[in-house]
Amino acid sequence: MDAYLALLGKDFGHQVAPDEIAALAEQAALQHVDGGMDLTNAVLKIVQGRALNPAHVARIVEGANTQAYLKLYDRCVGPTRFVAFEGGPARIFEVLEIVFGTQPDVKTAEYRRTPMSALDYRIPPQKPRQAFKTAAVSREDVIPGEMPIHKVAEMLGSGSATPGGQAYLYHTLRGAMQKVAVDISSIEFRMQKAAYDLTTAVEQAIQEGHTPGEVARVMLFGKEASEGKEAETVADVVRLVMQKIGVELNPESIPWGARPTDNHPLQVKTAELVELSLELEKKTAAHDSLSGEFNRIAALLRG
Repeated sequence: MDAYLALLGKDFGHQVAPDEIAALAEQAALQHVDGGMDLTNAVLKIVQGRALNPAHVARIVEGANTQAYLKLYDRCVGPTRFVAFEGGPARIFEVLEIVFGTQPDVKTAEYRRTPMSALDYRIPPQKPRQAFKTAAVSREDVIPGEMPIHKVAEMLGSGSATPGGQAYLYHTLRGAMQKVAVDISSIEFRMQKAAYDLTTAVEQAIQEGHTPGEVARVMLFGKEASEGKEAETVADVVRLVMQKIGVELNPESIPWGARPTDNHPLQVKTAELVELSLELEKKTAAHDSLSGEFNRIAALLRG
């Protein structure tokens, strides 16, 4: 393994554009997803005979694995998605051994160029920082769907200026979109169950003799001081549940002075559905925002 790691730092003088690296990785992924070829063999088929540095080949392996995963993930159905590579992901050391195993040992002293090829396609040029960040990296630092808006803007502004940055953003945004889409599917599934449980409980309470106003009071209890979107969502939940079971609710019949039992099941179930509804709205807005930026970057890459 040490020999392969040393090989990755060598620069044989080949120059490859970042978008060509991404295109080669895409071709290898398609050989696996559409052609059924083992990913390692797919990468070998694409890279053999090309003038590439070891770091270029490593990047193609990484990109092929990522793209194959995303393409297979797209084809999964349902809220629970599981991707398994037939034959496993592309094996970097095996690829390096086959492609560069017959290369003579090249002393790095023969090259006056700083071996930065492993980085030239990963990140676009950025302004120098005053100091390195010492805090631990958090999810908000690396996942666009969870970044503060100023961080997303900084990433997009610096990355969309170069072809390599565009390719990086393309895959980063696509991965973020996939993650948010899975979250949305999960929330929708949970909302269906929560709505069913709440509707069933409300219908049972009315059948037991409680008036629609009394039931509504329990559902609204603890939320009467809500404002803005939360208050609107609570009111919508009460209205839609009553409509679902075919009951007409007169707001004037709600006994506002009555205090329901703390943590009444109707109150808990209502709060759960409201929380899920608000979370779905946030995730949908995030997905729409990521989708817009993804389409913009994709258009830039297509030229």
